[in-house]
Amino acid sequence: MNRTLTGLMLCASLLATATVPADRESFSKFVAQKEAAAVTLECVFEVKSSYGGQEQQMERKVEVDGFVIDEKGTVISTMSNVDPGSFYAKAMGSEDSYSTRIKSLKYIFPDNTEVPAAVVLRDTDLNIAVLKPLTPPEKPMTFISLSESATPKLLSEAYAIARLGRIARRNAVAISGEVESIIEKPRTLYVVSDSLHGDSRNTGIPVFDGDGKLYGMTSLYLFPGGRNALGDSDEPIMPMVIPASDLLEVAEQAKDAKPEAIPAVEAEKPAAQDGAGTSSPDAAAPGSEEKK
Repeated sequence: MNRTLTGLMLCASLLATATVPADRESFSKFVAQKEAAAVTLECVFEVKSSYGGQEQQMERKVEVDGFVIDEKGTVISTMSNVDPGSFYAKAMGSEDSYSTRIKSLKYIFPDNTEVPAAVVLRDTDLNIAVLKPLTPPEKPMTFISLSESATPKLLSEAYAIARLGRIARRNAVAISGEVESIIEKPRTLYVVSDSLHGDSRNTGIPVFDGDGKLYGMTSLYLFPGGRNALGDSDEPIMPMVIPASDLLEVAEQAKDAKPEAIPAVEAEKPAAQDGAGTSSPDAAAPGSEEKK
């Protein structure tokens, strides 16, 4: 009887422990320490597009994801976020065109503090953009270290920190999922659960193991050759996670890089703003989705 009771108590204890996995509890603590490193980027750009002989020009404003990688406020994100034309143009058919010109970049924090910024380095092959604030921060910023990284295995648990949209006051959100595939050629990339992207096109989100070691950043990968290398039914772009080692290499190149010059904004009609009910779907980046 005592052995049976002891066995039942042990099973109950194990079940209770299983309801709160150690890695989730550990990541919850990590989020409390590091959530300030996940930032919203407000990007305003001029869009010029041509589809089927129809040309269009307009200004567009979006809020996208990025994260701080050093105490000086350097942020890493994706080119498909901050200057989508430089990324999507490679995937266009020969008769179509899509280009964007950056007019304004800002970090926006949950308390509505705005910090003007600029791109300092672009890697269009890996779809990475590195940004810096135009004015150095007054105090060290919370950041996520690119060197404190981990390499996942197939079906490894994975977690992410992102920001909700303007309507939800840009509150931090923790997301869980797993690594579904590890691609080795033409380069190492990770495929993770859709939940970790927020949606299939949400990029610039850091992805970690349960201890807060960085796996990489959600991105879009354009396979070499783009549309011209594939059949009509194939999709040349896939959501992937770029490994932390690649992010670190690009960030090292950006250490001494100077901000790109952003031209003065002319007096034009107001920008169409995603989530505000004024944006035009036809002017959106090919395959893009809007952040609410």
